[in-house]
Amino acid sequence: MRTLQVILVGFALLGIVSLITGVQAFYANGNETQIYRYDSNPDRIFTLIAIILCFLGTYGIHKRSIYVWWVGWAVIAQSVLAVLWSALPFTFGLPANEKWIATSAVLLGFGLVGGYWALWWKKQRSFFIKNNVERAD
Repeated sequence: MRTLQVILVGFALLGIVSLITGVQAFYANGNETQIYRYDSNPDRIFTLIAIILCFLGTYGIHKRSIYVWWVGWAVIAQSVLAVLWSALPFTFGLPANEKWIATSAVLLGFGLVGGYWALWWKKQRSFFIKNNVERAD
């Protein structure tokens, strides 16, 4: 869990740097590098929310809060769905004979990756309930 805490703090620190500098992303293509900056305040607000959530997740892991374990399921589901959301439109644009192979590979591959992390996260429940007594209501 210490590694997950370090990753969350790292993401939060990157978000803080991003807010201070105004740089949202870099894109390198051959000899050209493009810098994407925040276009509007809602983008900065979403980044601030992500920073707060990373710090809350780190604190929740430190305190072994069972709520963080439940939120972890939402994070895993959102991560898999976000990757599928960006990968599947690419596969749908391929020719018909390649489309089904690529779509199947994307669904199977990310399904297996999501399944692996779901199994790993399920095993972490004991970490969160050591100091908490769950009620069987």
